[in-house]
Amino acid sequence: TPPPPIPSSKPPSLPTTLPPSRRESKLMVAPHMLQRGNTVNDMDKFTESDDAVPRLAPRIPEGGDGNPFPMDDGEGAAEKKTTDNSLQKPSSNIERKLASPRAKEPSDARIRRQMSKVLGTIDISDKGMASDLAKEEKYWEHQEMAFQSLVSRVGAGQKTLLDLASLLQKQKKACITAGKYLSLQGQWAELGKDDGLGMRSVCNVQNQLITGIGEYFEAMQPNLFEKPIAEAQKQAKEIGVFVARIQKTNAKLTGTIKKQRDLTNRNWLAYKSASAKRHKSFESGKDMRPCDDPYLAFEVYKRQVIALHKQQASYNSTMGQIMAEFETKECQRARSLRSLMLTIVSTQKAFFENAALICTQAIGRLSSVDLESDLLRFRHEGGLIHNPHTAEIDFKPKSMGMDFKNNRITQVKPGSQAHKLGIQPGWRILSINAKAAPASHQDIAKVLASLKKAGKPIKIRFGKKTMGMIFDQPPPTRSTQHIQILSNAELATVGDLSRMSKTMGFTSWTKMYCVITCSGVLHVLNGRDATSPHSSIQLHQSILRLAPKIDPFAFEIEETTQGFFGGGQKSHIFRTKTESALVDWVVEIKKFLRHGKTGIKETK
Repeated sequence: TPPPPIPSSKPPSLPTTLPPSRRESKLMVAPHMLQRGNTVNDMDKFTESDDAVPRLAPRIPEGGDGNPFPMDDGEGAAEKKTTDNSLQKPSSNIERKLASPRAKEPSDARIRRQMSKVLGTIDISDKGMASDLAKEEKYWEHQEMAFQSLVSRVGAGQKTLLDLASLLQKQKKACITAGKYLSLQGQWAELGKDDGLGMRSVCNVQNQLITGIGEYFEAMQPNLFEKPIAEAQKQAKEIGVFVARIQKTNAKLTGTIKKQRDLTNRNWLAYKSASAKRHKSFESGKDMRPCDDPYLAFEVYKRQVIALHKQQASYNSTMGQIMAEFETKECQRARSLRSLMLTIVSTQKAFFENAALICTQAIGRLSSVDLESDLLRFRHEGGLIHNPHTAEIDFKPKSMGMDFKNNRITQVKPGSQAHKLGIQPGWRILSINAKAAPASHQDIAKVLASLKKAGKPIKIRFGKKTMGMIFDQPPPTRSTQHIQILSNAELATVGDLSRMSKTMGFTSWTKMYCVITCSGVLHVLNGRDATSPHSSIQLHQSILRLAPKIDPFAFEIEETTQGFFGGGQKSHIFRTKTESALVDWVVEIKKFLRHGKTGIKETK
């Protein structure tokens, strides 16, 4: 029974056959390797192993001579051959199960057809790969632009603090005469010109103060400048360290991902090249070396794609942490700068007795600047927000019927004021009565309680739940549909076998993970996760024999090898756990035999 098709949401241009599930302890045969024309009679029904995995027993051809492994004359026709005297007759049970007819289609023709199928899938996958690469390039361009915007904002804040310290140093020296003090008016107007709108308003207060006063006292207290200068320089240094760190982190992450993307692309090209060489080799009638089997290059490519996805997930998490740290530091810088400016203006007020009213107005202007709204505006205008849909809703000064954590709505009570106004869980409180909402839900609750107590209308601006930071968006992942299809096409049979080895006269059996590819190569690997085989056997140039005297479920593959000084024979002995598994392996190996014969091995 063929496996179920892939859901219709997948691209229709690729084949929609998924690989069957393969269990570690059982042998599974890929559907495309089953011989046509096989039927099931009373003796050849599905059999079940310990974990109820169905298998199809081959049918004994009617009217045959009972030889389950006929010789191939090279044209696909089977001839009756007599068994050598050195070969013993197998048990009737195994003989009867192994006496299946050879495929009518010649081995070379079947392999060529399978090679064409693999090349066709690769061509279709290349088109999808081009779309994936275009999406990746566009995504990383947007990420780089957003990151540079972030670095520019942090750099502007550092410049503001350094300029503040520099101007305070100049003003300290300029306190000698009122003329020098007034000469700094234009320079104060330039402070914070590259910063946010709210920060420019904060920095402009001192310039307005100088214009209003018109005169300056001859002496000023030294402590008016020392503390603000030291604090501004300290914060500027911390910002510089932060900028250097995030630039280094971003460069390292993006560089690593770019190298992995390039490596993945090279591995894909290597697999395409190996598949093309394999097709050319079979078309020219030459045997491919086992180490050149495209299956090995394909396994390397598959693992590189998985590694790329892991690195991209790590990038998304790290950038989210950087953005959270940036917002925290930006808010701290804004509050600290406002505090420094309030200290400077308040101190000057004590000395400017003739300008007390002007200083009071300057303090009022500083307090009214909404720094949080400035940060929110930057998030919108700086490209850090995606899909920023908002809604302003008027509430009556009474119970609203909504719960929130920080500024995020977690629950709306049915029948409440919020429910009737259409508030949805997941929305965020951005501002209350045109002032930016505090960060914690405790502070938001205090603001709302004070407005309710005063009986004033409450206007809340919400950000709908589609709002989010651009760094919250994960990188696009590559399509893996072609990996599943090619896995099914490349593999003919997989499973576990025990390999016999002799060391200093002692015989031992080692459990190995064995793979028969559609190229007719048996790869013997140390484990399921291994990519380099322990050994590879070219089945087209091999002879298959049963070895009941070594083990009841053992079989031998005698491989013809080519070397610099001539050819030779190399023996490989394997065994299975059950008789059913032995039959399955022998039947699958026999499909790829070209000139070999099968029989019972004489135990030495």
